[in-house]
Amino acid sequence: MKEFVRSHPRLLVAARKVRYRLWRLRVGERRVVTYEEGVAMARQLAKQLPNEYDVVIGIPRAGLIPATVLSEIWGRPLSTPDDFVNGVIWQSHNVPATQEFTDVREVRKVLVVDDGTFTGEVKREVLSLLEDCRPDVQVQLASLYTSEAGRELGVKALETRSDRNALEWSLMSSWWRYPGPPCTDLDGVLSLDGRPYLTHKLFDAVITARPESRRAETEAWLTDNRVDCVELLMLPDSTENTFPNVVAFKSKALKERKAYWYWESSDAYALAIRRASGVPVLSVEEMRLYA
Repeated sequence: MKEFVRSHPRLLVAARKVRYRLWRLRVGERRVVTYEEGVAMARQLAKQLPNEYDVVIGIPRAGLIPATVLSEIWGRPLSTPDDFVNGVIWQSHNVPATQEFTDVREVRKVLVVDDGTFTGEVKREVLSLLEDCRPDVQVQLASLYTSEAGRELGVKALETRSDRNALEWSLMSSWWRYPGPPCTDLDGVLSLDGRPYLTHKLFDAVITARPESRRAETEAWLTDNRVDCVELLMLPDSTENTFPNVVAFKSKALKERKAYWYWESSDAYALAIRRASGVPVLSVEEMRLYA
C-alpha cells in the first residue's frame, strides 16, 4: 500500500496532508531553532557533560552538528555509528598525541549525539548496532532536547519537550515532519539566478510571481532541474507585479488549496502572506517560520 501511494504524487501529498493535520491537532505549532542557537546549545551541553568519552559519535546528518561542537571543545575524535563499527574515527592533526587512537579497539567509552530525541527509535537502532559490534564499549546517549521516551532511554539533554522542535538545519530536508510537503515560491527558493537551489523536494504546488507568459520557459526549467510538484501557478499576465497584488495572488492560491505551509524567498512577502492567508510561511531569506 505504501509503495502504491508513494508512486502517485497526488495521493502522497494528500496522505501527508492528513497526517500533518492530525499531528497539528496534537502538538500545535513549533518555532525554528537556528544554527546559532543550536551551536550555543551544544556548547552548553559540553559544559554539563563530563569530558570523559574516548570518541564522540554523531548520528548523521543533523547529529553531526552538535557532535562536531562537542568534539572540538573537548579535543576528542569524531565518528559516525557506521564508521565507528568499521574502525574509522576522525581526528584533527593538532589534537595532543595522548588523545589519539591508532586502533579503534582501544576505545572504551563513547558519547552518541543527535540533535533531538523524540520516539527514541533511531537511538535504539544505534545502540543495537554498537552492542552487536562492540559489546565492550560503554555508550552514553545525548541530544540537545529530548522527549520523555528519550529520558527513559537514558538520553542526557538540555531540554525535555513533548514535541519536535523545528530545526533550521533539518527543516528543509526533513520537511515531512516540519510539517509536511510545502507549496513554494520559485525565484530565490528553487532558483538562484537561474541555478537550482532548493529543488530536491516533492512540492504541493509552485506558486510564483512570474507572469503566465513565461509558463513554457518555467515548466522547462522545472523539468530540467527535476522539481517534483503537483501544479504550477503563475501570476496572470493581466495582473501588475506589485507587492499587494503578489501577496493577494499567493494568499488566495494557498487558501484555495488549504496549504499548510509555504516557502517564500522574501522575508517581507513571507510575513504579509502569512497575515493574509493564515498559512504558516517559511522565510527563506531569514530562515524564519511565520506560524
